[in-house]
Amino acid sequence: MAPIGCICLDGDVLPASPKMPRPIYGLLTKGKKVLINGRRGQYQVVKALKQNVFQASTATARFILKAVKAFSDMDGHFTAVHTVSKAELSKPTIKLGDLGAIIPSEGFDHCRLQGVEIRAPEIWKGALPTPPCQVWSVGVTLTHFFANRVIFGNWDQDCRAQEFPLEVNKSAWAIGNIIKLIGPIKRDEDPKYQAEFDLAEIFVKHGLVKVGSLEEELAKVNAPKGFVDFIHYILTIEDKTRPTAEQALQHPWLQGLT
Repeated sequence: MAPIGCICLDGDVLPASPKMPRPIYGLLTKGKKVLINGRRGQYQVVKALKQNVFQASTATARFILKAVKAFSDMDGHFTAVHTVSKAELSKPTIKLGDLGAIIPSEGFDHCRLQGVEIRAPEIWKGALPTPPCQVWSVGVTLTHFFANRVIFGNWDQDCRAQEFPLEVNKSAWAIGNIIKLIGPIKRDEDPKYQAEFDLAEIFVKHGLVKVGSLEEELAKVNAPKGFVDFIHYILTIEDKTRPTAEQALQHPWLQGLT
């Protein structure tokens, strides 16, 4: 089984990193299998007979959100397995199961679930996983899918504060990227993560985090406005106001393209 945070391309296991040698959407349009291995499930997107990356992104968004909704509808049971499929060969097939929900013996008090790149703001603060954090991860995944590079996380970190441990520096950089891309994060984090948020704000204030806003980064790949609006919608900082997967599926960008 591929490790969490990796993407399987026709049997090849690749790390989800900016060094990925082949565009995911290019493989989709050529009929290759794309298997996304996540902590809450495994998603296989099979050939979507689409003419361009915009349509492929739309199909991927719809079906991953349906997968997230399926998990949410199962009351968050880690042992649940569900399959969503389409009979038409022109539609992707998504298979999902609990392939990565390994619960540590000490519980969740001493670790934060979700990979660094897709980790939602509330998880950085120390909250337990809930359906809204899965919607956030979909937004990040689609952003990387469309941009064909990693934007969130700490992959681009090129400096550190010597006064802080390495892990604090790495977490702070990832938080700083969220602030630069999406906007400020309310400071109500668990006190044990205060240093990470303090340092993140220092990184941003002094211009050390170089990533631009979400609009600026997606403009580099000529993303259509509807797609940018959709990503902004599901990447709402506050988990209490973030749309559910079902609400996200009703967004005009998904409704307006076929």
